[in-house]
This record gives sequence, structure tokens and C-alpha cells, in this order.
Amino acid sequence: MPSPSSKLQERFWNVLLTEVGPLEIHPGCEGYLRQLVEFGAAQLHASSRLSEDDLEAADANLRRFIELMKEQAVALGHPGSLGEDTFEQAGRSLDAAKLALFPFWPPPFRWW
Repeated sequence: MPSPSSKLQERFWNVLLTEVGPLEIHPGCEGYLRQLVEFGAAQLHASSRLSEDDLEAADANLRRFIELMKEQAVALGHPGSLGEDTFEQAGRSLDAAKLALFPFWPPPFRWW
């Protein structure tokens, strides 16, 4: 039987894939995103924020992060794909604006 955390990870991954749509996800970026989804699921469990309202808010925050990545992909000149650079730039823009997207950002790790 899948753990509650793995069910959340699956939910978030599906939200992410829907938001990404037809764009290509580079393998390194996929690794970053999987870590982010894993971290987000763990954060929700650790904080006992598992109501449907909490999950919908988390879904919305994940969609917002993917939208930031898509904006960065355009700015970086490769609008058809999400790479490590788009992830990093989206993260930097959140950090610079001092924004948090619970439960995903800020993560306890940085890749840059």
C-alpha cells in the first residue's frame, strides 16, 4: 500500500505535469522538480496540513512555481523546454522577492 507521502508526491507530480503541458523537461530539471515535490509532501505531513484546502493551496503554489519557470524559459531563449537554468532562475526570483510558496519554497537545499 502506498504511503500517504507517496500519494501526495503522485498528486503533486500530476499537477506539475499538467501545468508543464507539452514542454520538454530536461533530465536534470526533472531531478530538481522531483526533489521539490518530495520536500513539499514531507513539509505538509510534518506540519499536519493535510486538509483539502491545504492541498489545493499547495497545488496552486506548485502551479505558480511552474509558471515562473515557463517565464524564465522564454527569457532564457528556450520557450519549449524547462531546464536546470529555468528552475534556478525561478528560485532566484522567489528568493529576491522574499516570497515563499508553501510547502515547496524555500527548500532546505539550494542547487546554485
